[in-house]
Amino acid sequence: MKVASVELQKSEWKMIDKPETLVHKIKEYLEKAIKEQVDIIVFPAC
Repeated sequence: MKVASVELQKSEWKMIDKPETLVHKIKEYLEKAIKEQVDIIVFPAC
């Protein structure tokens, strides 16, 4: 089972100022996980 942990830099969190931006970032990570055939993705808590 492959696990991926999403790590965002502080500068990236500061740039996420709208829901659309957050959704776009999540979509990027999900697409990457699909390509790498990851089973579990761990997102950081805010």
